[in-house]
Amino acid sequence: MVKKTTIYLAWIPIIAILNYVAVQVAIFLKIPFFLDTWATSLGTIAAGLGAGMAGGVLYNLYMGFFVWTENPYGWIWALANITVALMVAYLFRQGFIDIKKPGKLLISSIIVGIVEAIVIVIILFSIWGGVETYEGVLPTYNALLESTGSKEIAAIVEKFITTPIDQIVSLFIAAIVYSVLPEKYKVAKKNKKSREA
Repeated sequence: MVKKTTIYLAWIPIIAILNYVAVQVAIFLKIPFFLDTWATSLGTIAAGLGAGMAGGVLYNLYMGFFVWTENPYGWIWALANITVALMVAYLFRQGFIDIKKPGKLLISSIIVGIVEAIVIVIILFSIWGGVETYEGVLPTYNALLESTGSKEIAAIVEKFITTPIDQIVSLFIAAIVYSVLPEKYKVAKKNKKSREA
């Protein structure tokens, strides 16, 4: 029991660190999304909802207070990680987050991405006034702005394009890593199919 608890608690900082590394890679490569929830998904399916949410929140608290210092409310992006953890936990328990079921995994990724996009748009407009701050998505945003002539529409549509793509990549990475992860590091309850097997 102690060992399982130790592994569970260890997942929390691991999630935060992996999310941080991923976002640094995304920024360096200037790809049009963050990838900063993939470890939240991995931790959620490996250690459970509590660990997934805690790790995601820890990551966003660090980023909000030490990196995204241009706005005192940077930590609010933790709501996006919480949303991802909640949805991934549910879909995993239903047997949808499984690299052996790529069709279901793809559908799940898109659903998670759409719901997360809604949360992101709400945050973007309530805290940042709809102004995009991430350089990686600016080409997409600018193309949409040119075609629509509306900053608001461009910002919203960009999120509903890039966020589902972000989740497709993130959840497939998480599912692949989970599939090769040693069983001793998987302390969450098994998914629905595993319980029935």
